[in-house]
Amino acid sequence: MGPDGGLPSSNHAEKSHGSWITPSRVRSRPWRRFRVKSLNLESALNEYDDKKPITDSTERHKFLAAVGGDPTEKTSASEGYSIQQQTYLRYVEQRITTLPTRHINEIMGVAGGSHILSVDRTFTLLARIAKCISQENHFSIEKAMDDCIKSGVLSSNAQDGIIRDKARVVTFSCVAWISMLYPPVELTDTLQMSLAIDPKRCACMLDSQSTANASLPICEVIEEFGSLLPTRQTTEPQCTLDPTYSKELLYVSLLNAEALSQIGGIEIVWVDYLSSHLVFDPELRKVFIFRLPSFCYVNRFRNSAFAKIIEQYYDNFNKPGNFTSAAFMKEIRRSYGLIFSDDSRARAQYFKKEQKRARCNGVMDPYLNILCTAKRKDRVYAAAKCKNALDVVAR
Repeated sequence: MGPDGGLPSSNHAEKSHGSWITPSRVRSRPWRRFRVKSLNLESALNEYDDKKPITDSTERHKFLAAVGGDPTEKTSASEGYSIQQQTYLRYVEQRITTLPTRHINEIMGVAGGSHILSVDRTFTLLARIAKCISQENHFSIEKAMDDCIKSGVLSSNAQDGIIRDKARVVTFSCVAWISMLYPPVELTDTLQMSLAIDPKRCACMLDSQSTANASLPICEVIEEFGSLLPTRQTTEPQCTLDPTYSKELLYVSLLNAEALSQIGGIEIVWVDYLSSHLVFDPELRKVFIFRLPSFCYVNRFRNSAFAKIIEQYYDNFNKPGNFTSAAFMKEIRRSYGLIFSDDSRARAQYFKKEQKRARCNGVMDPYLNILCTAKRKDRVYAAAKCKNALDVVAR
């Protein structure tokens, strides 16, 4: 303290606990040029993403309404999309284009063997599945398919035989894009008749299951692949008791990108599924970070399709204390500040290296840029002052 009870001047050092600490002051740093250019997400979209505007359609709005679960969101075709909605739609569209056209048209009953995949019809299928997730207790792939057949979204030929198996595999991929919990294998013309995930893109105990498991609740199917969501720890992990395992720990207080890279020699790997967010591989020295926080924003409400799956995933025994889907989504969005934006060197590393690497199949999330580059005081200011900062502070 100064003599008048105020803060000490910058010309003096302050003694604390027997050591001298020089009060911090503003200094010129070479990485200052990497400051975020705008806290306005509209500007961020123009700055970081050169894609053409997303197609506005009733099918896409119905899909967002079914996934997000918030009746107050802009879901009519006349109101347009938020930036986070645009990013999520752009990602899903990109995934739709990877689907094998012949098989998709076959299960949808498209006449004439068309070689053109209807993106709008696929969004209708996704919307119907998301709605089924939200309404059904113990949702399963089979229940979703039966509902889609009844509503005419899927062909009646998908009721049995080989087309039924094809529909199961496609629906499994659709659930992955709705929940972002697991990475399905990329479907090709030589369709693999199993419920399979890509073991290279997430940690799993099992990478494929029989299509007969489509009749099981989706949470049971997901659990068969391994622990894809946090669960309550009933015992103290060995690594917290034995100092020889300390090299496998990532201490939250040190978890920023610059420290990980320079001190720990740890590489950041960007992934597009939530189950791998902040997973650390001590053998490969890699930490995985989810690159689509716009999905977390779209699913921030307790009635979202993701929340419904989470609700059925846990029981009273394995559910972490005070865990909710909304809190989970909020913590993921806050984690980007801890890793990048709260440290100037980490922000510089994001601009210089990680921003390009974070592109997901050509899709860049402008919301990720904001969360990773805006200083804490700027995020608070943006949330208070900027009309379209859109939850920059991740509240």
